[in-house]
Amino acid sequence: MQEDPLIAAGLLIILILVLILPFRVRKVEENLEPFFLIMGIAAT
Repeated sequence: MQEDPLIAAGLLIILILVLILPFRVRKVEENLEPFFLIMGIAAT
């Protein structure tokens, strides 16, 4: 089964956001649980 390159790119973007945003944006750092919930929903 071959992965769609668009799906792989989207998941890579989500991974980068999850790794960078909590350290860069104070509001995200203060609300990690909702942020991870939204990112998890976006990844499905």
